[in-house]
Amino acid sequence: MGDFLEIMLASEGRARLVKFFLLNPNSKASTQELKEKLRLDKRTIKKETDILLKAGLIKKRKAGGKSHFFTSRECEFYPELKKIVSKCTVFPQIKSLDRIPKTGHVKLILVTGIFANNLKTRADILIVGDGVSKPRLAEVIKDIEAEIGKEIRYALFTEEEFGYRLNMFDKFIKEFFEGAHRIIFNKIKDKDLPINKEQEK
Repeated sequence: MGDFLEIMLASEGRARLVKFFLLNPNSKASTQELKEKLRLDKRTIKKETDILLKAGLIKKRKAGGKSHFFTSRECEFYPELKKIVSKCTVFPQIKSLDRIPKTGHVKLILVTGIFANNLKTRADILIVGDGVSKPRLAEVIKDIEAEIGKEIRYALFTEEEFGYRLNMFDKFIKEFFEGAHRIIFNKIKDKDLPINKEQEK
């Protein structure tokens, strides 16, 4: 399935901007900041922000010689769009997640938090693997953030570290499995992983 907003809006750039402004309603961002966060060129940002300004979804204000854009909560479609955007962040709509296994010998990828409408967790992605390239992983995370329109939190453990924490009933690890989550990549035996009682029902 493709990104619903991208399909509906017929524009990847506009979809990324809509996600960013709806998921960060208290933030203000300049064109340069949007370029860096969403990995869009300035021409696309200019074109799409003009459209969103006309639609009343965002507002613009000048400060320090720069224009800053921010969400307009007065937009009549704001509540409905926020619900749509929250659904568009749920796995499997985020394509860049598929690139995580290519960063090393990854054994497990679990998504929760923003990807599962579980906002009580301290992280959004749990990655277990050996020989994972941190620079390559950091680049993939930036691409995921650009696609989703929001900063994400992730935790990386070696298989040995993960096994130790699991056996010690580590609270941080337990949080991942006790709430809503999805295991999207798994080369660890299922019997070695905690059972989510809520998902068994």
